[in-house]
Amino acid sequence: MYRFSIFLMPFLLVGCYAPHANAPQPAAAAGSVAEASLEPADMPDPAYRAPVAAYIKRYFLHADSLRDVKIGTPFAGKLHGHAGSIVCVEMDAKNTAGAYTGLKRTGFLVKDQKVIESDYDTPACRSQKLVAWPEMEAASPPRAIRKDKDNVQSSAARKQQGMK
Repeated sequence: MYRFSIFLMPFLLVGCYAPHANAPQPAAAAGSVAEASLEPADMPDPAYRAPVAAYIKRYFLHADSLRDVKIGTPFAGKLHGHAGSIVCVEMDAKNTAGAYTGLKRTGFLVKDQKVIESDYDTPACRSQKLVAWPEMEAASPPRAIRKDKDNVQSSAARKQQGMK
């Protein structure tokens, strides 16, 4: 019985998994999921970056390894039937295998200082002008630098303890 329960436990735990309610979704091939207007959104300039950055850090698999990140100014529009301010971000991110996928644009729908929807490779963002967003690039130092820093810290700790 014990062996059977060990075998059964992983299957029961997988059934408990529920994906996030507003995780990024691919753009639909048929029909438009994004509507945009040329009117500027109601948000002040720096206020839209914080919710988008928080969303990326929470939901992107390798958010600490982004490169070539660019962001646009928000504009009024709809994603998946929800209205708000759309912010377009272009970035090169890693996939589940750890390989970079190339530059892709994602539309983030921001409402009340919170991202409520996102659309991967959305048509609404294809013609938007974007500017560099260096704050989002490589949030943590490269692995080699971290490794050297850890070695320096550990050697200093060994010297304090009288070890070689």
